[in-house]
Amino acid sequence: MVKRRVGRPRKVGRPRRNGRGIGSILSGVNKFLRKTKAISKIGSLLGSAGVPYASQVSGVAGSLGYGIRRRRRVIRRRRY
Repeated sequence: MVKRRVGRPRKVGRPRRNGRGIGSILSGVNKFLRKTKAISKIGSLLGSAGVPYASQVSGVAGSLGYGIRRRRRVIRRRRY
């Protein structure tokens, strides 16, 4: 005897999230923005183009971790 499926047929294709994955999507966007430093770069470009407050946005983004990091210089001692 062959069993029949009861209910809806399975959908083929891309699965939908139905709101469950919003947190993971936003987390991925946040990681991308921090990694590429996009907010700081775009803010400084728009600031040099004359858009008001854009340069201040890039400064704030830098302090929050979305900006260009200034690297510390490491002074190495010479061994004689």
